[in-house]
Amino acid sequence: MTDMTDIESAFPDIQTNLSNPEPRCPVVLLLDVSASMQGAKIRALNEAVDRCNYHLRQDQLACQRIEIAIVGVGGEARVLDCRGRGGTAQPTGDAFAPVRDFIPPTPLQAYGLTPLGAGMRLALKLIRNRKDELRTEGVHLFRPWIVLISDGAPNDDGWELAADAAVAEERRKGVVVYPIGVKEEADMTVLSRFSVRRPLKLRGLDFRALFQWLSTSLGSVARSQPGDEIQLQDPREAWAEDWTRVKA
Repeated sequence: MTDMTDIESAFPDIQTNLSNPEPRCPVVLLLDVSASMQGAKIRALNEAVDRCNYHLRQDQLACQRIEIAIVGVGGEARVLDCRGRGGTAQPTGDAFAPVRDFIPPTPLQAYGLTPLGAGMRLALKLIRNRKDELRTEGVHLFRPWIVLISDGAPNDDGWELAADAAVAEERRKGVVVYPIGVKEEADMTVLSRFSVRRPLKLRGLDFRALFQWLSTSLGSVARSQPGDEIQLQDPREAWAEDWTRVKA
């Protein structure tokens, strides 16, 4: 007779869900890593992603319930491997790493143009595929998150349709999108097209405060139940500034 260890070894996806029946919150970090992010910006972003991982690992429920995937947008949109293997990943459930297995694909490299439309389409595809997989396996879901961070604006054809698709999915309550602009170069008006909520602007290059807020917020999600209303810390108290007032 085959014991459970043999079954789990042969089918790693079964192992994941037999050992972890907890509800899941898939999170996609949609990161602008185009050429304009070179220098201090990309260094600060790399440090902050690594720090966020450290904080989330201290939270036992977050380790079981939060899954993270990263879409890098620089030259092209691509799913980055988050399990320590390097390179890219396919837009399947394997692209999401539970916090306990998440290894930041650092150092992120900045180059190329900014196809944010393609990046959003890829992020939505990742979310859709993962939701289908988890539902098939009988695992309950929190509403997934997409955290879009950019210091510019999309320059690919058809980005408007991708932005409209993100808004439509939000209105169906299928995802939560947080658009975040970096420095004065970020086109906040364009970023506002990607979400039903007002985009936020990072205070300076304080990515560390942003990702501290993100890890704390995801920890709050992990300690709730799907469908619960969650009160998150106001980002303006932690890392965001009033971009309308600044631009005026």
